[in-house]
Amino acid sequence: MHGVLATTHFPTPVIIVNGPIRDRIGMNYRMNVLGQGNRANATIGRAVQLVVRNVGGGRPGEVDRAALGQPGKYTFCFPEFEERSNWESLHVERGFERTDSTVTGSCGRRAGTASSTSSRGGVAGDKLRPRPRH
Repeated sequence: MHGVLATTHFPTPVIIVNGPIRDRIGMNYRMNVLGQGNRANATIGRAVQLVVRNVGGGRPGEVDRAALGQPGKYTFCFPEFEERSNWESLHVERGFERTDSTVTGSCGRRAGTASSTSSRGGVAGDKLRPRPRH
């Protein structure tokens, strides 16, 4: 955790939830998963951030040396929409059964998007080709 926080950049813990627990506790994985309005997503992420701050000492200006910060430092927790994914779910890819409930912690920089503005086929139709930087 120290390595995530002791930088002037703005990484933060990311929590990814898989399995039946998503529905059991009412997590939102369908629309606006990082947005406002879902108590389970926000509460889990906020609890992790409070542990980071109060147990791990990750207070701004102390161990947390981020110059700008980011909204994910408040909460960055979401469940995977396993049923709609074109790929194996994260927990299955890591050796768990589809019926298992898992939580994966990782380091994240910020929320970003992969989008297509040049085709009707969406991101897959665009084949995620790199865009030139201007």
